Amino acid sequence: KPEIYSEQVNGSNAALKVALANQAVARLEIDKIAPLVAGKVVSEIQLKSAQVAYESATAQVEQAKAALSSSRINYNFTSIKAPVSGYIGRIPSRLGSLVGPTDAIPLTTLSDIKTVYVYFSISEVEFLRMKRSGSNGGVDNKVELILADGSRYNQIGKVEAASGNIDRTTGSISMKAIFPNPNKLLRSGGACQIIINQPIKNIIKIPKIATKDIQDKIFVYKLENGSKVGMTPVEVDGETVDSYFIKSGIKAGDKIAVNRIDMLQMGVGVIPKIISIDSLK
Repeated sequence: KPEIYSEQVNGSNAALKVALANQAVARLEIDKIAPLVAGKVVSEIQLKSAQVAYESATAQVEQAKAALSSSRINYNFTSIKAPVSGYIGRIPSRLGSLVGPTDAIPLTTLSDIKTVYVYFSISEVEFLRMKRSGSNGGVDNKVELILADGSRYNQIGKVEAASGNIDRTTGSISMKAIFPNPNKLLRSGGACQIIINQPIKNIIKIPKIATKDIQDKIFVYKLENGSKVGMTPVEVDGETVDSYFIKSGIKAGDKIAVNRIDMLQMGVGVIPKIISIDSLK
């Protein structure tokens, strides 16, 4: 109970006041005897005795201060103060429950959500591309956040490496994005998506509806000889929700099929209708 330790603090505080009073009396005794010794009214041994008594009283003051400090520490253990502002989770223990430092279940969990850390992983290739882009001044470390309901978070985050090593089993590296949370919208344990913007130059962008995925490889149907299509593998260098960025396999000016992909076959004849990819948006 906190009342027990509170009374211990009061007792230690009273003991300190007594020790301080005794120290003051010992000091007065020295001040009284010192001129008498100078006038040779009393012997010097009485002054030395008074000085020893003062030193003893001073030691008792320090001892009382230590006892008061110890009592305050014990009293502070009777209440748990949050080191930061935030939200707490479920409190399984109730008044009268026995708790101790070896308990497997914590009293509760406090989440400091003034600033929120978002942990995610990217592949080694993406990490190297991001570092190269950053070293060339083409991209900063700012990231955006898509919330669980699909809406875009109104604060910009800053990305940092959470681990200095690449996981050998997954080939990925852990990253950490730091987002301010002034409106307390983000909570600990939530799920979201991270958007890292990177500039891409001199690359071909095609819609995903114009591609075919076969055994983890991406193919497109490219118009050949004016009236036939051939299935061509392409190398993807990045993607958005709706598009792929093509590194190799097709070049600027090539014509590819953008609809009824599942009905096409290698070498089949078609009657092409040329449209702009921009018109698909």
